[in-house]
Amino acid sequence: MNITSPPPAPAAQSRLTALLDAAIGVFARFGYRKTSMDDVARAAGVSRQGLYLSFANKEELFRRALDHSLRIQLTSAITALSRTDISLERRVIAACEAWSGRFIGSLGADAAKSESVAHKLEAARAKYAADAEKIQEDARAKDEETKKEEHRALFFDIGEGLLELGLVLCSLYFLARKVFFPVFGVLASLAGTILGVMGFML
Repeated sequence: MNITSPPPAPAAQSRLTALLDAAIGVFARFGYRKTSMDDVARAAGVSRQGLYLSFANKEELFRRALDHSLRIQLTSAITALSRTDISLERRVIAACEAWSGRFIGSLGADAAKSESVAHKLEAARAKYAADAEKIQEDARAKDEETKKEEHRALFFDIGEGLLELGLVLCSLYFLARKVFFPVFGVLASLAGTILGVMGFML
């Protein structure tokens, strides 16, 4: 015959819940290794001996506190997702807040006194946004400089080609004795010089 223990009285259950909530905050703040039973007792407002009446050791306290926290978070998340009076997007957001908000809230009074988590997240987001914008600006500036270098090289190449063409045309005058050769040679050389100057000025 299976014998089940009766559920704890409301007052005892309330006291146990308060102890587990206090333990969650202390463990979340200091971590398992640095947390002592004295720390949890002080946070819960009970004596060390009183804490040991409910939990045999720190390991049991941690295990039950973790189970307690996960149950509450899961129940809250399911409740948020089950709502029918808001959109699916709002339900998902509410479920995420229910799942993570309890942990954030359990960081303790010292965390509440300092800069809020939301403010820190917003500051981090703004910093990352500024960094991303700076990177984009640097990339755009680098692209512009690369384009200038490409245009400058193009002007130099065309100008050099025209100068060489002008020299060839001028040389042909001595072979063919045609006046238009040096005329076009001078024009080509002049155009090449102008393009070279324009490339230098970019």
